Amino acid sequence: FREDLYFRLNVFPIHIPPLRARKEDIPLLADYFIALYSSKNSKPVKEISSEALSWMMEYDWPGNVRELENAVERAVIISTGEEITQKDIVLPQMTGAKESADFGEILPIREMEKRLILKALEKTHGRRTEAARLLGISVRTLRNKLARYEKEGIYVNKMGEVRKEKN
Repeated sequence: FREDLYFRLNVFPIHIPPLRARKEDIPLLADYFIALYSSKNSKPVKEISSEALSWMMEYDWPGNVRELENAVERAVIISTGEEITQKDIVLPQMTGAKESADFGEILPIREMEKRLILKALEKTHGRRTEAARLLGISVRTLRNKLARYEKEGIYVNKMGEVRKEKN
């Protein structure tokens, strides 16, 4: 980073509060990112459901706008219709609560991770590169985790279908 550029820009500092202090910006930003990523990914997504938006408004967004952008991009990719629903949104600190509510139990982190990975592979029809991007991990990490699941007797075929025996 050039020090002279920093001092030129620092003449008039702009202080922007974190996204958690600007909750009213979330719907506008979400709509913008939906339009951007649905076009970029050739998806029919046009809007976000009111339940999903309410859920996003409750989240603190420690990663600010960039984290919101990533969550919306992931939701656009996962979504199967024209509307993003709450099940399409994956938020790190809220994942456990959402999953345990769906399954009626508290699950160990490894089991949560496994279910999330298998769900991503199912949503992407077995496309590992797309699933890794959706999950925010490298393809290599995904391959390593799938190898561990194979040792446990869980196999994922080329279409993302989970089986208990190898084909």
